[in-house]
Amino acid sequence: MAELPPNLRTILIDSGFVTEVEFDLAAQHASELERPVGDILIFEGLISEQALGQLIAEHWEIPFISLKTKSIGLEILELIPENLARTYELIPFEKTDKELHVAFSDPQNFESREVAKRSTKLKIIPFYILPNDLTQALTQYKKGIKKVFADILAENIKKTASTSGDITKVASDLPVVKILDTILEYAIAERASDIHIETLSNNLLIRFRIDGNLRDIISLPKQIQPAIIARIKILSQLKIDEHRVPQDGRFKYNFADQSIALRVSIIPSCYGENIVIRIL
Repeated sequence: MAELPPNLRTILIDSGFVTEVEFDLAAQHASELERPVGDILIFEGLISEQALGQLIAEHWEIPFISLKTKSIGLEILELIPENLARTYELIPFEKTDKELHVAFSDPQNFESREVAKRSTKLKIIPFYILPNDLTQALTQYKKGIKKVFADILAENIKKTASTSGDITKVASDLPVVKILDTILEYAIAERASDIHIETLSNNLLIRFRIDGNLRDIISLPKQIQPAIIARIKILSQLKIDEHRVPQDGRFKYNFADQSIALRVSIIPSCYGENIVIRIL
């Protein structure tokens, strides 16, 4: 993602939010931790995220926008394809008759503005968005995978059902990997806090906890249960051949330029093992 402006030091010191000593110390910490200096300034309470974004936007003479709590409609997102939005670090979030409001992490990038204009044939109204906020906002593109979610799973379930042999090998094969990746991406896009994989008598039920409520998402064939659970155990470095006692583990999943920590709990049940994955 785009870095903060190279003259950020001057912008902040001139604003009076931080002193030279405070900024230089934060810059030193940022270098040691390999984090953007803006993150350190916010973490240390020297400036709020809102104030930082507004100062940078004012410097570039465009409005500042935060999309943390805004749900963008799919009809808006589809105006600029996800691959272009990620490549050029932008996201559309509002449309009028002839204008499109687009948030850029680098509003000075002329090519990004031109891409947005050519893609939509609309007048582009640029806004500045902080890089971390843009990373989170781009996950909203995944809301559209609900339409293809079942197709992706169905295609790979057929491939999984046709395989046999060593469960460790099956769990590492592309169909099983794709099924689990699809479930994880959809859960993250829906901002679920937990994924429940419940083994029932005739099927495997996938449920997400969203805003505190458990929601049934999809029912999968029972025959893929061993491979899915084995895949999660491999990622979590748990015992594949242990089925009678609970196990706890964790792993990280890379999604949309973010490394997301997942905590796994495996609990034996009447029909097999159940799994709860906490998205941290």
